[in-house]
Amino acid sequence: MFGEHKSLALILIPLGLSCLGGITANAQFRGAPSQAEIAKAKAAPTPRAKDGHPDLTGYWGGPEARGEVKVSTDGKTIELQIATPKGILKQQAESGNTEGRARRAATEPEYKPELLGKIKTLHDNATDEDPTYRCMPEGLPRIGPPTEIFQSPDAVALIYANHNLARIIPTDGRAHDKAADPSYFGDAVGRWEGDTLVVDVNRFNDQTWLSAEQGYFHTEALHVIERFTREGNTLRYEVTVEDPNVLTKPWVLNPRTLTMGKAGQHVIEDPPCKEMDQSHLVDKYHKAP
Repeated sequence: MFGEHKSLALILIPLGLSCLGGITANAQFRGAPSQAEIAKAKAAPTPRAKDGHPDLTGYWGGPEARGEVKVSTDGKTIELQIATPKGILKQQAESGNTEGRARRAATEPEYKPELLGKIKTLHDNATDEDPTYRCMPEGLPRIGPPTEIFQSPDAVALIYANHNLARIIPTDGRAHDKAADPSYFGDAVGRWEGDTLVVDVNRFNDQTWLSAEQGYFHTEALHVIERFTREGNTLRYEVTVEDPNVLTKPWVLNPRTLTMGKAGQHVIEDPPCKEMDQSHLVDKYHKAP
């Protein structure tokens, strides 16, 4: 559950459709930038550091886009065509389901068949099993992209608004620390591939979930690759997840495009998490998928 500074609320946001009667339209998350706004942000000059690499420094808390979703409806059902790394995925749902739910289902990690029962058990008992209900860090890739980035010649600092968590990624060419203890965010090293910062992470513990959905657990064999690409005032965030102990193949998450926040904006202090809900739970309620 959430800490004492957060209240529990279930918010259902209906899918906003600009056209009805089977006409196809482009749908966006509420508050997400339009394609025109993204194009304008991309067209801005891309600042570069003295070493020639794009400067990722900035507050990336502006509106976020997760790709185009085409929606058609007859008033009773909706069909979404979602661009994913696997190609175009078509999904149908009852009218009124959120677009976010359909997007989340667009790409799912593929687990070994013998582990599906465990995932269901974890999902059904999320109030007891989800590590974040006990104030544990979300880990990767669950925490998502950082809110703010500071870049120096030899390292990049990733700052998260979620409890002011921070990760320092060395970019000085060092290798992984083979003696590093397993941890929530692993041992990360960065390298540049052209204009893209590639962050390679291993040495995870097994105390986090891959996402807030289902019960997607992992083992200490988890390996995560993050890619950050700045173009103008946009930042493209891509993630690939591997865990041969539980997954049948790498899980490639849908890319996310963030936009630069307001000039001078920074992460503000987030109160610490203090678990106060566990003893008051009376059923197996958990966050809806």
